[in-house]
Amino acid sequence: MATARSKAKQPIAKTVSKAKVGGNKARGKKTATKSATKTRKSATSAQPAPKGKERKATPAKQREAMAEKSTSTKPANGTHVKSSAADPSKKRSSSTPSRGAVEAARKHLRALVEIVEQANDRDAEQILGEGQLEALLKAVLPQRRRSSKTTYDYLASQKRRASLMAQVRHAINGAYSFSTGLDGLVISPTRVQWFYDGLTFIEGTEPFSGVVGLYRNGELRYGLDVKDATANGSLGPSEADFVSLPAAKKSFAAAAKPPRAALLELEQLRENGADQRDPWLALLEHTPWFLGAQHCRLVRLTNQDANMPELFAERVEDGAHDVLLLGQPSASVFGKSGRMQRSFQDTLYQAEQTLSFVQRQAEYLEREYTLSIRRPRVFVIAGRGLSPSERDQLRQYADARHAEVRVLSYDDLAHLAQRTAEFFQQRI
Repeated sequence: MATARSKAKQPIAKTVSKAKVGGNKARGKKTATKSATKTRKSATSAQPAPKGKERKATPAKQREAMAEKSTSTKPANGTHVKSSAADPSKKRSSSTPSRGAVEAARKHLRALVEIVEQANDRDAEQILGEGQLEALLKAVLPQRRRSSKTTYDYLASQKRRASLMAQVRHAINGAYSFSTGLDGLVISPTRVQWFYDGLTFIEGTEPFSGVVGLYRNGELRYGLDVKDATANGSLGPSEADFVSLPAAKKSFAAAAKPPRAALLELEQLRENGADQRDPWLALLEHTPWFLGAQHCRLVRLTNQDANMPELFAERVEDGAHDVLLLGQPSASVFGKSGRMQRSFQDTLYQAEQTLSFVQRQAEYLEREYTLSIRRPRVFVIAGRGLSPSERDQLRQYADARHAEVRVLSYDDLAHLAQRTAEFFQQRI
């Protein structure tokens, strides 16, 4: 009997194993039959419903449908649009990075910081130079668009970005302006390092403002007429544009008049509107330090050849000579249209020709006039009353044509003399 019962249960057990749909194991013949029935019903329900008839949704399906309906709207045109009321993240603009994108950006920035910190000086310049750092800052605060009504509207629309730029400026001024040891003076780096074997910097009472200096071989030198510039804005200064403190002291000592008396006479010339060069030349001969304390005396040649320049200035540092071309203070530099006058362009052309002449005739000048011509510069002084934009235009024009031509108006000469006296008198 036991054997026969076992054989009788085998087909039922096989049916039970096939009918296992989320239930317990079948026990007995009655349970197996119920399981088999459920299997047939589920198989029947899995078939697609006849056309025109819809299957009745299960309670779970009904809940999902209700949830989707509560978070969606249907406009009049029948287009189905999901509402953002239930999802706060949907309120952001499609161009706004998600939280994941923000975290990824921060991760990249941290990696960049680590790379730059570990890079050497030259590699750091290659990583962030050539406009890369500037591009990053411009990305922080984009340029103002024409659609902005006023500057205030533009800044109001970008106030968080603008605050970031203010934080950058604060961090730079606070951390990268270094005390010189003198009361109230700080030094800051220049935007361009012109000398491979020296450091150029700016020294003054305010960060990134003041006089450009050169530190090389343990010696400090200053260029009173040197301007900080971008890489493409200037050909850069020469070594002769900088003077050491001992040399500046010799320049002041060689003057026939004390600095205060010379500046007083200079101010009287400006107030009287002297439009002839002779009074200016006479004062300059007695005060050679007017040109940034670089020279100790002026040499005036008489009965010289037509191509020979009239005025030379002896440099304190090396005893070599520069050339001075003094035009008339009344000379017109720019016309009413804002363009440079053709007559002044001819003056600059003459300066280039004079420079080439003295370089070619260096041996002759030294033999006949005891003039030492080594890396000479030409100072062109002419005109008055130039605006700041005209002075910048004039400097850029001269720099683009020749690195050794220096162009000043008579007002520039007066301003340079005042700066020279103020700067060196407290240091020498």
